[in-house]
Amino acid sequence: MADTLHAVIESNGVRTILQGICFVLWSGPQTHMPIHHGRLRCTDSVTTWAMHANRLEDEELVVLGDSMMRRDGHMKKATLEEFRIYVDSLSDLSNYSGSDRLRAVRGVSKMRRALRLMRENTDSSQETRSRIVLLRYGLPCPEVNYAIRLKGYSHVFFTDMAYPDLKIIIEYDGRHHASRWLADSKRREALEDEGWLYIQVTAENLRDEDSQRELAERVAQRMSLRFFGGGCAAMWANDDCSDSRWSEEGQPSVRLGQAHISLMNGGIGLRHDAISLIDGG
Repeated sequence: MADTLHAVIESNGVRTILQGICFVLWSGPQTHMPIHHGRLRCTDSVTTWAMHANRLEDEELVVLGDSMMRRDGHMKKATLEEFRIYVDSLSDLSNYSGSDRLRAVRGVSKMRRALRLMRENTDSSQETRSRIVLLRYGLPCPEVNYAIRLKGYSHVFFTDMAYPDLKIIIEYDGRHHASRWLADSKRREALEDEGWLYIQVTAENLRDEDSQRELAERVAQRMSLRFFGGGCAAMWANDDCSDSRWSEEGQPSVRLGQAHISLMNGGIGLRHDAISLIDGG
């Protein structure tokens, strides 16, 4: 894949056979960036993302979108608003006709579904995959790169994912140098000393469906500790925790930010495929 150059064409009439070049038919709007001292034009990140909507699995389209909006300013190539504006432009059919018109808007519904799950300022694709696992099993979407200032530290710590109201942190742990591991270990101790529950995610937790369900269950169990283990009442003086109601399934639910989650048998209930990118749920 890395050795193949993808060239964009607007109609099959200009397609030819060239070794090492894969032609991509795309009649939608394009924004370009000059490369190699202006000798070549490259589609920008948002256009490239849209062109691959029908080439990627649904969840990987979310992963690709997140990767173009990194927290690192050197890696951030677009904003979520720029994605939305571009997808909206694809819905305007006034500039297209015939087969080109149909080709231009292929995958727009899929893009819109992905936009609902994409987030700015992530640090890795594995973080995105971890977040999608939680959503798939019906857990609320955590905040990404949540900033925490700890006592005794002059700088702000950014966590991969967090449920701030519950003081729960979720971080993906890739393989780091020993010195980085030691620094992360000390940071974790400082976070736990201030009452944060820390959940570590590794590649093993994302390996297959069983592993992913176990991860979601582990997060749900930690959330249950906050709701039913006394942490909830201790942390809030407002109604965010006590605003209970009955869910459509007949189970009591509680509001967490903008989401309601079901409470089942003294714990957090999980539902497989709580989100479905395929059917737009």
